[in-house]
This record gives sequence, C-alpha cells and structure tokens, in this order.
Amino acid sequence: MHYEQPFDVFINHRGPDVKKTFVKELNEALRSAGVHPFVDADGIEQGEASWDSILEAIRVAPISICVFSPGYVESMWCLDELAVIHRSADKKILPVFYNVEPWHLRHPEAITSPFAAGVKKLQSRHPEKVSGWKGWLARTADIYGYELNKFSRSDTNLVQAIVSKVLQHLKSLFPVALDQQASEFLSFIRSQSQKSCRIGIFGMGGIGKTTLAKEIFKRIKDEFPVSSFLEDVARETSKGDQGVASLQLQLLRDMGNADRVNIVEDINDGKSKLRQCLQSKRAFIVLDNVESPLSIKALCVDENLGVGSCCILTSRDEWICSVFSDFTYEMPFLKPAEAKQLFCWNAFGSIFAAQGFQELANEVALACGGHPLTLELMGSLLRREKDLLVWDAVLQHLRKHDSLQNHDKMLQRLKISFDSLEPRHKEMFLDVACFLLGSPPQLCKDLWTSLKWPAELGLRNLVNKSLLKVENNLVTMHDLLIDLGHSIVTEEDVVRPGKRSRLWMNESEEELLDKEVTDKVQTFSLAESKADLSDQNLKPMENLRLLNMDGCGGTRIQFPHRLGYVRWQRLPLEKIPCEMYDMRKLVVLDLASSKITHLWNVDSTATFPRLQTLILDDCKELRELPDSINGSKDLRNLHLEKCSSLESLPETIGDLSKLEVLRLRGCTKLKHLPEALGSLTNLWSLYLTDCTNLVSIPESIGNCRNLSNLSLGRCYNLEAIPESTGKLCNLRTFESPSCDKISHFPELMKDLFVLKTLKVGCGSLTTLPSFISHLTGLQELSLCLSRFVTLPSAICALTRLQDLKLIGCDVLESLPENMGAFQELRILSLVGCVSLKRLPDSVGELKYLEELNLSCCASLQNLPLNFCQLTRLRLLCLEGCFELLEIPDPCSMPETGCAVIFYDFLVSRCLQYLEQGKFSKAEEVLVFLMKFKHEDPRLLQIQAFLEEVKCRQTELVVMDVEMLRQEALHWVVQNDMPRALEYINRMVELEPESEMSYLTRFAARMIVNDNTGAQEDTKMLSQCVAARELAGRKLSQSVLEKVDKFNNLFRCDWKHSLLALLNSGSTLEVEHSRNSRIPTFPGTLQALGRSLTWKEVGEPQPEIAAALRKAAMQKFELDDFYAALYCLEPANALDPNNVTTLSLLGRAKHRTGDFAGAEAAMSQALALDPRHEATLFHRGMLRESVFPFDLQGSLQDYDKAIEVNPFNCALFLRARAKVKFKLGDFEGAEEDLDRSYVMYPYPQTLKYQQGLSKWKQGEFEAALIDFEVPYNFLPDPCVLRYKENVIESLKDDAKVELS
Repeated sequence: MHYEQPFDVFINHRGPDVKKTFVKELNEALRSAGVHPFVDADGIEQGEASWDSILEAIRVAPISICVFSPGYVESMWCLDELAVIHRSADKKILPVFYNVEPWHLRHPEAITSPFAAGVKKLQSRHPEKVSGWKGWLARTADIYGYELNKFSRSDTNLVQAIVSKVLQHLKSLFPVALDQQASEFLSFIRSQSQKSCRIGIFGMGGIGKTTLAKEIFKRIKDEFPVSSFLEDVARETSKGDQGVASLQLQLLRDMGNADRVNIVEDINDGKSKLRQCLQSKRAFIVLDNVESPLSIKALCVDENLGVGSCCILTSRDEWICSVFSDFTYEMPFLKPAEAKQLFCWNAFGSIFAAQGFQELANEVALACGGHPLTLELMGSLLRREKDLLVWDAVLQHLRKHDSLQNHDKMLQRLKISFDSLEPRHKEMFLDVACFLLGSPPQLCKDLWTSLKWPAELGLRNLVNKSLLKVENNLVTMHDLLIDLGHSIVTEEDVVRPGKRSRLWMNESEEELLDKEVTDKVQTFSLAESKADLSDQNLKPMENLRLLNMDGCGGTRIQFPHRLGYVRWQRLPLEKIPCEMYDMRKLVVLDLASSKITHLWNVDSTATFPRLQTLILDDCKELRELPDSINGSKDLRNLHLEKCSSLESLPETIGDLSKLEVLRLRGCTKLKHLPEALGSLTNLWSLYLTDCTNLVSIPESIGNCRNLSNLSLGRCYNLEAIPESTGKLCNLRTFESPSCDKISHFPELMKDLFVLKTLKVGCGSLTTLPSFISHLTGLQELSLCLSRFVTLPSAICALTRLQDLKLIGCDVLESLPENMGAFQELRILSLVGCVSLKRLPDSVGELKYLEELNLSCCASLQNLPLNFCQLTRLRLLCLEGCFELLEIPDPCSMPETGCAVIFYDFLVSRCLQYLEQGKFSKAEEVLVFLMKFKHEDPRLLQIQAFLEEVKCRQTELVVMDVEMLRQEALHWVVQNDMPRALEYINRMVELEPESEMSYLTRFAARMIVNDNTGAQEDTKMLSQCVAARELAGRKLSQSVLEKVDKFNNLFRCDWKHSLLALLNSGSTLEVEHSRNSRIPTFPGTLQALGRSLTWKEVGEPQPEIAAALRKAAMQKFELDDFYAALYCLEPANALDPNNVTTLSLLGRAKHRTGDFAGAEAAMSQALALDPRHEATLFHRGMLRESVFPFDLQGSLQDYDKAIEVNPFNCALFLRARAKVKFKLGDFEGAEEDLDRSYVMYPYPQTLKYQQGLSKWKQGEFEAALIDFEVPYNFLPDPCVLRYKENVIESLKDDAKVELS
C-alpha cells in the first residue's frame, strides 16, 4: 500500500553543486530538530515514479527551500520544480543564495552572471520554456532570502538561521482554526469597553481552553495599555504562599510596575499593591488553569478591575467560572471535520490523510471523540507508521476506553503513547511529570547524560510524540499528561507510597516522617514542607537521583551519595550543610534565594567533581565564593544574579576551564573582576547587567576567544571598555546601554566582524562611535538614550542592518539622507525622539521595512511622500506625533497595506482631539479625511458632533464674555485693578478679534501704568479695525456710542472711561466679530481653565527654572510623568516660591505614586496662593482617589475652586458631583451636573447624568460603571455599598464548599 510521506520541507537544489556539502548539513540539522525534509531519491521509495513523487512531496510540504547555486539553471528538473512550487497555493518559500546573488536571478543571461552559460544551453534546447523559467527566477528574487555572504560565508551559521525560520513557521501552522471562536470573543470584549468584565472558560482537561485563551490574548493584548498572561495558576498556587506571591509579583510587573515593585513580602502585601494598581489600569489579564477561588481573591481580579479592563480565567470547574465571572463559556469538542484535520496534521503533516489511509484516519479521529489532546497524541504516535496492525491496535485501544467524561479512562486512552516509548524515554517522561516540569531543557539533558541515558534523542522523541513541549526555553507538559505520569507512578504500589519510584508532596513528607521510604525512590520532593526535617535520614533512598527541598528547614540531614540534582531554594542556613560535602555525583545544585553568606567553610574539603550547574541567584547575603570552587572542574554554568552583597570573585575561578555561562546580573557591590577571568577560554556568555558599582573589566577578557555574548547594561560606574575587547573574534552580541561614564570605545572593536547585535546607547554618547561603521555584518543596532544631534551618514555603511532603534534620543534632530542604503532594514524605532522634525525621503525606499515606530516624536512634521512604497509595512505607530503636518495621500497606498493603518491613525487622532477638547484641530483632520472617504460613518458622526459643538459654543461665547465683563466691572468698582485685569484678559482670549476687548484692556493697562502692554493692545486694535474694514463691516450704533463716551473721558479720567466701556454689554459687536470668522471651539475656551493669578503673573521667574518648567510641560503632554518630575524638582529648588512649579510638582508626584509628596507640594502652593484654582482642583482629585479617601477634604477643595472661577468651572462642577454621589448627596450631585452641562456639554458629564438616573432606577452596578467608581473606592460604611450582603453570602458559600 502506498503511504504518503509527511514531509515538512521540500529542498529544491542542484545536486552536483551542494548535495554533499551544504544540503547535507541542512538535511541533518532539520532532522535533528524533528523536521522531516524531502531532499531527492532518499525520499522516494523503490518502484515509484520519480517525478510523481516529487510533485507529491511539493504538495504536502508546507515549506520549500530553494537553494540557488552557480549551476542551478543547468538543471531543467530544478527549474520545473521551482515552477511547481510557485504554482502551489499557500507555500512558504525560503530562497537561499549560495555563492550567487539575488540580481543574478533577475538577469540570468548577464555576462557577469554565473547562470549565463546555463541559460544559453537552455535556449538552444528548450527555447519555448526559457521565458517562463526566467519569470519564476525573477519572482523568487523578489522574496527576501538568505545569502551566504551575509553569514560570514559560514554554512553552519546559514543552516542555523534557516532551521530557526523553518521551526518558527511550522509552529505557527495550526490546521484547526480558532479564528471563529477567537473573533467572537474579541467582538464581545470590545463591546464591554465601558466597564470591566470577567469571562470564564471551562471544560475538561485537554479540550483547548488554554489554546483559545492564548489566541485571544495574542490578538487583543495590544489594544490594552497593559496585559498579563499567568500560565498554570493551579501549579504555582500548589507551591503554597511562595507560589501565590510569585504570581502576584508577576502580575504587578506586567501591570507596568517592574521598576517599582521588586518583592512581595507576603500574600496580604501583594493584595494591597494589586488593589491599588488594578483599579487605576485598563488591563487585559488571563488566569490559566484556576482550581481554587482563593487564587482569584489573592490576585484581586474579582472586584478590583479598572474601567474597561477584562479578565479571562480558564478552569475545569464550572462552579469557579460561574461564581467569579460575569460571563461563562463551555469549551466544546471539535466537530468531526475539525477533528480529522487535527489528527491528519499530526499524523501526516497535512490536513489530508495519505492515500490508502483515508478510512483509517476517519475512524481513529472519530474514536478520539473530538478531544484535541487525544487527537494530537494519537496523530504523533502514528506519524510515519506504515504497519496497519499498529493502526488497528490503536483504534481498538481507543474504542475500549471510549468514555471522555471519566478521568481515569481518559488517562488510559493517553497511556498508549507512553507505552510506545523505550524504557529510558519512559523514565525521562516520568522525571518531567513528577519533578523537572518548568526546567530548562539543557538542565534536563545534563542530568540524563550524567546517567549515560540518550538525553538528546529521548527529549526529541518525547517532543515529537507531543508528550512534552519546549516553550520559552522551558520544558512544559499538558496537565492531563502530568496526571498520567502521576497515575503511572501511583500504580507501582497503590498501598505503600514509599515503594514507588517518585514521590511528591504531601505523600513524600508523610512517608519520610513515618520512615517508610525505600531504595525504590528515584525522585523526591519536599517543597514547601512545614515540618522540621532536622536529623532526618534520607540514606535509605540510596537510588535517589533528584531531590527538591525548596523552603524546607532543618539541620543534620543525612543525604544519599548518588544525588544528581539538589534543589534547595530559600535554604535558611548560612552555608550548605556539611552532610552534603560528599555528593560526588552531584550535577546540578540550585540554592537560589537562600540566606547563605558563604557556600561552605574556608577550611572545608568540599568538592563536587561532577557539578555542571551551580545556581545561587538572589542570595542577597552571599559575600564571596570559596577559593576551593576550582575543585568543581566540570562546572559549566555559574549563576550569581542579584547577589547584592557579593563584592568579588576568587582568582581560582580561572581554573574552571569548562565554564561556559557566568551570570552576575544585579551584583550591585561587585566593583572589579579577577584578572583570571581571561583563563576561561570556553566562556561564551558573560552577563554583567545592573552591576551598578562595577568600575572595570580586566584586559585579560580579550583571551576569552569563544565569548559570544557580553552584556554590560546599566553598569553606571563602568569607566571604560577594555581595549582587548576587539580581540573577541567570536563575539556576536555586545550590550552596554546606559553605561553613562563610557564615552569612548576601543578602536579595535571595528575588527569584530561576526558581531550581529550592538546596544551602546547612553547619555554620555554625543557622537557615533567610529568603529560602528566598520561592522558591516551588524544586524541589530540600538543607540537608545544617546545625546547626538545628528546621525552621521557613515552609519549607512551597515547595509545588512535589520533592526535600528534610536529610542529616547531626545536631542536627535535629523537622520542621514541616504537611509535607503539600509536595504534589509525591517524594524525602525524612533520612539521619544522629541526633537526630530523630518524623516528623509529615502525612508520610503526601505522596501523590506515591516515596523516603523514613531510614537512620541512630538516635533515630527512629515512622512515621506513616497511612503506608499513601503508595501511590507505591517506596524505603524504615530501616537504623540502632534506636529505631523506633511502626510501622504492615503489613497496612494495599497488598500491592504499601511494605508489602512495610516487612515485609522488619522481617525483616532481626530477622536483624540475631540476627547481633549481640541475641536479646531479635530476639524482640520476631519476636512483632510473627508477628501478620501467622505461616506465613512465614523467621519459623518464626528462631523455631526462638531456642528453641534459649534452651535453650542456660539451661545457659550456670548454668555462667558458677558459674565467676564460683569466680573471685571465689579473689581474696577472695588479698585482691585489686578483682579479686574484677569477677567479682561480672559475676555480678550475668548474674543481675540473683538475691538471692544482690546480697547477695554488698553484702558485697564493705562490705569496700572503698563505702557508696554498698552502699546501691544493699540497695535492689535489697529489690526482688528483693518480686518473689519477690509471685510466691509461696521460697528453697531451702541458700540459707537460707547466709543464716543470713552473718547470724551479717557484724557481726563481713565477709570471712568474704563467704566464706560464695561457698564453695558457688547453683544452686538461680539456677534459681528463671531459671524465674520470660524466659530471658536472649546479648545480656546478650555485655556481659561488655567487662570493665572496676579501673584504668578507679577513674580519674576529665574531663567533656568522657567526652561525646566517648559520641558516638564512637554513631558506632561507625552504622559511621561517621571521625566516631568525630574525637571520639576530642580526647578522648584531654583525658584522655591513659584506657585505654578509647585502645582505641577504635586501633579507629577500624584501620577508617579508619591501621594504624600503630592499633598505637600500642593499644600505649599496653596499656602502661597489660596485661590490657585488648578491646584485646588488637582488636590481635590488627589484626596478623592487615594486611600484613605478624604472625600470631605476633596469637597472643600472643589468648593473653593468653583468659588474662585465661577464662570468656567464645568470640570470642577462635574468632579464635585462625583464626590457628592459617593457621599450619597444625590440631589447635590444632580444640581452640579446640570450646571456643568449648561456651561459646556462634555460627553462625560452626560454619562454621569445617565449614571445618576440608573442609580435612582435601581441599576446600581451600571451606575457605578458610568460614574467610573470602583466598588472598593467607596467609603465604608456607605449607602452605595449595595453588594455587601451578596458578597458576604458568597464568602460563606465558598467556605462551606472548601470545607
């Protein structure tokens, strides 16, 4: 029977050129990675037609690698295969240019082309086919491929890159589409954007809950400011309080608190921090595999999600989902057609069954019952299996254990995959299921290799059979397979656990204390045991290989001597027990987060001759390593990250000749490295990131010729890079960002020809290091936070550059004009280049550019007109590009390319202007967009809203001018001219074309002897008169009468002349002025909200403080509050009594979490000026939003702010209404909201009014959502706490359920 081979890759190549060299190495590398390639006759069975087999291989293989060598076109077979590959739908083509270049494919007949002779022969033999073949060659040349020259002419490097790409693509292929399910979830989540929502996905194990959650997370996470995916919550929480605290810490860091939260002291501390964090964020969170309601409580996702946030939790337990979720979804089994596709994909490498196996595939897929994990395992088990008896045996096994609802029977179905393994591979599977889960694959292989087990082959076999997965460099396993492993071990002896091969908590603790353990035990976990293990004897377990004692305490413990792996994290002793000194077979020792000060006694004879990995990360009290560390001659990995008390390394470390990885990240007291470091000739990774006190690196480092990775990021005190660094001929990655004392780099670094990644940005870097332009093989360059003004054109010599990052280069003003030289550039990131004004037109020539990030380029004015040429652009970020004026026509771009991104950006920018009240700018963008899509419903809605705003604003302008005139008149009568001038200034600001306004301010300034200001008003008055006369308008009679009266009085009595102007309204003149121009939008009106007091206007400001304050305001616009804080603190020191500086300082401290500092700064500002309305408003917000929620103090601040500025207090009234609502004063809240909406119809005010109506109708939850009031931000007791009784009832139910 013919069997269709499940080929993953088809290799199209010219045999005589590359078969025995490059293609042979590529074939072996692919097979080692678990990929099945088709090369040539090796993939064809005897008796089969060669060409038919080749066509079939091309059809089933999802990837084709086309290797173009000098003799390629001499083979008609190669060319015909190439044509078939291109005609095949949905094929990934990877061109490889081996000793040829892409242009040779475009012009194969050129004299200098290696294909010229071959083309000539083809034209004489098959002239009718040549044009078609040339077309396929040219088409392939346009696909971005792999050139041998770009990999230092190293076949090995080239092969590694290709294999990596193949694995990446194969991993992305998934035949059973989750698209419909995920799309439905996305639509639902977006519909809940105005409130928080919790979604529960439940179903049996292995049915695809996690897969669906990951797909949803991948698609929607970028739509939220912060996001977090917590994997396998149940497994982490099973580790006790330490596991829960680690989940809390991960969630806090994912929420953007990585720099401020380094530790969670206990669960209550984590809950406190999470409550405060989550309520202020719009976050997307996924909790995977939740088994206990206590996990949800500990992570504070039950009642603390901010408005617009969403949390998805997956669980096998429907009750957990129903109690803690607003919406639940039961994960269904796969439909028969989908089940067959998934099975065939794993069995045949295609969604179709092989010829002759269609019926069997149908029966096996049907017997799997639509259960995804079973389908995947059975498909992997039968991969490349030709024996029909095996297929039949698998089918009978599935039918025998046909119940999908019975957990034990489900495990029996899966056990057939385990039974098919070789004995050693079975042991490896059980090691992972019972002990090594979550470990790096290399650690597993080291342990198994030390036992002389076939580690590499075994791990690959387990992965190929879908029994294990390697994700993020960690060995993982589905929870059902973990259950299977535990079940198999339990069956070894159901009655006496001590006679099993593997024990885990709690049985391991019981058996040890009862002295029931035997020599059968191979792996033993006492993690998080609370028992005192002092004087315990583990020696009866003489075959024990793997021991976990995380968090355990005890002394004088007797250990067996055959241990290969001891994990004792959080060891409470100052040094390892002397009973461990004789572990001569120890391969891995993990003592992370322990309290040890010394590894062992100085006079100790401890040696671990087979030790390969020593992990001492986060041992904060470790002061030094013993000189006798050189006794561990086989040591390859030494991890000392975050050992913050470690001051030095012993010189004997140079004797560790096999050491490959040395991790010293975060060793903040380390100042020098030993000269013996140069003896580590096998060292290939040295991590020194965050060694903030490191002063120097020895010159001997140049002897580490195998060093591939050198990381020096944030070594703030590092004074120089050793000159010998240029001798590191194998260095591929060099990182020294934020090393602020380094301004010079060794010139010899230009000889680092294999360097691929370079990150050297820092504040002291004012010019581009000269050596960089010589690194022509460089692929990734990061110059973040550098201080150069221009980027020299010499950098364009890096023609192979694929990733260029210039993030935070805030003084960078220009880029080189020849940016088009970066022909392979895929990522260009200019985030935060606030001084960059223009992009050169050559940026449009970057034909392979995929990502262009221009976020927060606040001064950027243009995008290249040839922007439409960037056809591969898939990510375009323009947020914060406030000055972007010159923009290409969206219609000139491909409809499916960045045109859609660009058009949507402009629409979102228009909406953003509306939210900010910048209606004039919104109208400008709208007019531009209407030229292209005037029927877009979004644009029509914006247009209607703007028309409504215009009409409303016409009424508001008249009303506000009249109120300001009356207030100014009052203060003139009271002889308070400074206060009167404040209101007159606002009149001018509101009516900038009104002659009466300028004339009024002219008179007021003459009274206070402000001659300079009076001259400015005279000039502006003349311009207004000229504009009016040019437009053919005349002043109304009432205005002319007031002017005449003013002329009669101003020569003898300035005050009465001013009173004559203010004594009655100027409505008619205002109407003339308003009708002659575009109506004023509230963007102008909103400026009144920053009413400057006389104290601020009159006080002189030191020049430096003013410049710092201006810089801080720019940072506020970018929402960079930490940067604003860095500007405002020195500004306050230079001018300590400046009210504006103090007010801004308080705001910045509020937004950065320094609530006490914010209160102090704002109180100081108000002590200087008690009527500073902006400070009153922001202090009211602070008191309202920060625990313990001083609502009465907030109310007093809002009252005073409204008293200070009663004419433009719509925002203040709305804020006060929210406080009154929290206090239960619903009538007062309603009155304030009505007044606020009359002053200006903010959409948010309307939403608050709707929320108040909903509260009165009993829709309590919807009302709180409309008011943006998290439930836990309510005072206690409070009439708004409508849930109190319900929650207490749920807690009681949960306690009963748990008991």
